[in-house]
Amino acid sequence: MTIHIQSKSEQHTNSINTLFTMTEQKQQTTKEIILDAAQRVFHRSGLKGARTTEIAKEAGISRTMLHYHFSTKEALYQAVLNKTLGDVVPYMQRLIVSEKDLWKIIKNMIDIVSDLVIENPNLPHFIHAIITESPQTFLNTPVAEGINFPLLFDKPLEKAKKENIVRQEVNSEDLSINILALTVYPYLIFNFLQYKEKRSDEEMKEFIAARRKSIFELIYHGIKSPNAGAAS
Repeated sequence: MTIHIQSKSEQHTNSINTLFTMTEQKQQTTKEIILDAAQRVFHRSGLKGARTTEIAKEAGISRTMLHYHFSTKEALYQAVLNKTLGDVVPYMQRLIVSEKDLWKIIKNMIDIVSDLVIENPNLPHFIHAIITESPQTFLNTPVAEGINFPLLFDKPLEKAKKENIVRQEVNSEDLSINILALTVYPYLIFNFLQYKEKRSDEEMKEFIAARRKSIFELIYHGIKSPNAGAAS
């Protein structure tokens, strides 16, 4: 058995590599802390109302450190959007493209959007505030540019029309808007619904969960052809 004894030069190189790795991991952790803090601040204050000073304070770091990782507030905002929606939107698009059955596509989209807002309950308020304040800012982000659900619904919807599964007047844009609106809107009035009906947090979770089935049934009965069979 041969025993290799590292030279001082090799030991020095390994020490530097270890230092770089530790620094990289620390920077990654700092970046994640900043993104989590920025998400909370943007949700509370919107893009225009949020201040980098507030985000730095929320993250427990200096403004200098914040600007080291993100040079502008807009860059940080785009990073937050990408963190929240960057994986979900492409996944949803692949799912729509790969699935042929329209009813399964609708069910899956309801589930994905519902899961997203359950994980990020303030996201609807955040995006609503951004779109209201500055729609162009949102539309110029890579995430927003990738959102084109009406176009993705065109082929499965046309196929369903040819098979006399859905009514001929149904269009992709209305279908997409209805799915998103019915799924997301309860989170915009979540506190009102909870207060008005005197529901506990657990009862609200059950109420929101039960809506998945009712949303699908509402859309299904609203667009299906009178001669179509039951959805599988």
